[in-house]
Amino acid sequence: MAVLDLPGNELSGKGSTWPISANSGRGPWAGANLLVVGPAGSGKLSLVRAVLQALDHRIRLSLLDFETEPRIQRVLLDQLRAARPAEPPGAISSGVDALILRHIHRLPPRRMTELINVCRTIALTNGHPPILFHATSHRYSEYSQTLKNELSSFFNCLIQLSGFPRTENRIRQFVADVLADLNHRYGQHILGVDPPVVNLVQQIAERANLYELRNVIERAYFREESSRLSMESITAACAPKRGRGSQRGARNSRRRTLVH
Repeated sequence: MAVLDLPGNELSGKGSTWPISANSGRGPWAGANLLVVGPAGSGKLSLVRAVLQALDHRIRLSLLDFETEPRIQRVLLDQLRAARPAEPPGAISSGVDALILRHIHRLPPRRMTELINVCRTIALTNGHPPILFHATSHRYSEYSQTLKNELSSFFNCLIQLSGFPRTENRIRQFVADVLADLNHRYGQHILGVDPPVVNLVQQIAERANLYELRNVIERAYFREESSRLSMESITAACAPKRGRGSQRGARNSRRRTLVH
């Protein structure tokens, strides 16, 4: 893959990877219920995905997302399953399930307490195979101490992620990683970035999270007809969407279901 030519720096066209230690047959966090907290776009799902890759490949996955419509949940669950190591021929199921609970901050405190009690009841049901629970939340710091205690009593491993530094170098690297990923998925298309683009993305980053930043870059990527990401494409990608369709999408995103 060709090198991405970015203003002020030269970066590899291949994004960095996080090596997962495999110091045991089921990985370093085997048997732990994880609660991963941090602001939007801080990498919570990426961390959960990495943990799942390190676990026993025979563990069955299910997903309950309190922010995303069922169709998107099914796509995400398929991606999580596909990212795991292939199961050897003739492998026998471990009988263990892993339930991923995303965006639990969407629940009011009382409902979150009820969810914890339901999960605890399921986990302690006699004769039921063990279940691993991995959850993500944005606003852990805003919870009452009582709710924090309830969460810690069930999720025996709390991982707190910080926000994304908005420095110019980090934004430049972020743009490079997103473009490298898009080039890998859709074919070599963008080989460079016009110098003002990084400055504009940095301005957008002051009011947007990483999901929104990536969406802007993706929209610009598919608009760009040349081999360099231009200001015109980025500016057009930032244009607000209007109409009832976006309102309908917002309503649909509130629907919740368990996908397994």
